Amino acid sequence: MRSIACVKKSVVEDSQSQPFDRLSKMQFDRIKKLAMVARADEIRRAAERYEIFVAGPFIDINLDKDDPVNASTDAKRLRFHVHQYYRAAGHNLYLGEDVELRTIGEKHYGAAANATFYERHYIADNIDALIVFPAGPGVFCEFGDWATSQHFCRKMLVVIDKEYEGQPSYINDGTAKAAAYNGATIVYEKYSDQAAVLVECDRFIDRLATRARVDQLYGR
Repeated sequence: MRSIACVKKSVVEDSQSQPFDRLSKMQFDRIKKLAMVARADEIRRAAERYEIFVAGPFIDINLDKDDPVNASTDAKRLRFHVHQYYRAAGHNLYLGEDVELRTIGEKHYGAAANATFYERHYIADNIDALIVFPAGPGVFCEFGDWATSQHFCRKMLVVIDKEYEGQPSYINDGTAKAAAYNGATIVYEKYSDQAAVLVECDRFIDRLATRARVDQLYGR
């Protein structure tokens, strides 16, 4: 039989341990709540999908990546690869070659419709990220058009082949600087290094995603 002293000691010890037990449970609940919120945020980020327009030299996504139409230059191979990479990730991808953009533009602008109008028309309000590989006459013209718009430039990444970095040219000394002034991100990377270019593209899209989350946070 336990002595009265032992019983009193046990009661005292139990009463002393109860606050610590409650504190431990509160701390556990707090940690659990924080983990749940972090996981919910992670799931939301993973579910984010973006509308991405990729400009560059002509390609045909209906052909194989090794077809000469898509593989005759590093720039073509890069544009095709970036398009396929982000489409596989679940994003919606657009090209100036898309027939649907032409159809939308022709319906909206009628006889005045042209490639400049229907690309601007769609990109202005429907594209989250604009990725540009200036390597050909068509995309040179597109880049020149978009570089004057702050609205376009704030969502525009321009990747110029590193072999032209520092060389005097209208692209480097004119269009690229004007675009940067209006908010575009300009980087130089080797077009042959697709992995390095994708790092820049991912970094850019992450920044746009962060900006969108902040805008949502403040109801903008």
